[in-house]
Amino acid sequence: SHEIDLINTEIDAKDKLGQAEHSERAESRISEHKAAQDIIVTTIDSVPARQIEMVLGVVSYEAKNPAGSGYERKNTEQALFELKKQAQYINANAIVGYRADQAGLFYTLHIGTAVRLKEE
Repeated sequence: SHEIDLINTEIDAKDKLGQAEHSERAESRISEHKAAQDIIVTTIDSVPARQIEMVLGVVSYEAKNPAGSGYERKNTEQALFELKKQAQYINANAIVGYRADQAGLFYTLHIGTAVRLKEE
């Protein structure tokens, strides 16, 4: 009985640790999403009324297009989020020249240029 209590205590401790780690990951993803929302994305090579301070580099993401799946919008949203994460990682606050090009039958290449805009 004492041995069973010890095992149950250990299982409870592992469950609580797992929940805490899961909660931390969830909070991190929420924070990531909020920060990514602040990144401006345009299809033109500039942001109206803003000056580009520095060009930081190309960001890209290849999205799968399951034939006839109807997931194009979801894939575009996911691709934009991935581009914004990449831009955020290199300290950009905007992506200019964004476009999505069919890259073969089952993929779409999402690409843009990550830039740092001067503060307003």
